[in-house]
Amino acid sequence: MTVLEIMAVASILGLAAFTLNFAGFGNALVAVPLLALLMPIKAAVALQFPFALILLIYNAWRWRGRVELRRLVVPIIAALIALPLGFLALEYLPAGVMKKALAGFIVLAVLALRLGLIRRLAQGPVQKPWLGALCGLLSGVFQGAYTTGGPPVVVYVRATTDDPAAAKGFLGAYFTVIGLATAAMFGAGGLITGPSLLTCLYFSPAVVIGAVLGALAFRRLSSGGYRLVVDGLLIAAAVLLWLRS
Repeated sequence: MTVLEIMAVASILGLAAFTLNFAGFGNALVAVPLLALLMPIKAAVALQFPFALILLIYNAWRWRGRVELRRLVVPIIAALIALPLGFLALEYLPAGVMKKALAGFIVLAVLALRLGLIRRLAQGPVQKPWLGALCGLLSGVFQGAYTTGGPPVVVYVRATTDDPAAAKGFLGAYFTVIGLATAAMFGAGGLITGPSLLTCLYFSPAVVIGAVLGALAFRRLSSGGYRLVVDGLLIAAAVLLWLRS
């Protein structure tokens, strides 16, 4: 890598950490498409993943008192079932088709959230767990394939809570469980190795700075502002996925 490429990678990882600590998700959505401009997509996934997992564990611990554990059960079970399918899809299915499908789902889901349709249809995800199951399955597939399982489960969170802290706690707890399963799968599959983890250490200062700035920015945002930013990030993720497909 040249000096300029190293600076670019550090900036991308810092921006991704800012996004995750600010919104509670989005590390891979920011990092993977941008890093893939500089390296193979599998290397991009492996480089950003350890940072994302550490920050998600932190968020799960930081906001643990705001999490309703009963809401976690259905999406986590569904995601764990679908996770290996996503890993296989990375090897055998056309990436373009998968990414376009996820992009379309995100746009339709954000529109439905803005119109209140998903919330009315779900009528309480504990009594009618179809939304948690659907979002968990989609999240598991795309987590296993590209570690971009955030948007489907963010849709679920947006439909079931208006509290930003509760949303960050839910996402932190959910992706800690899913992330640990993903780490085991990636390790067994040779995607994450000792040398790749050592490479991560070189970029850790940029990630720390981005994460701190993201946490500070989150404290200044209202509930309505948080929802607006999250929906904006989801649409931006859909556009990136479509363009990179």
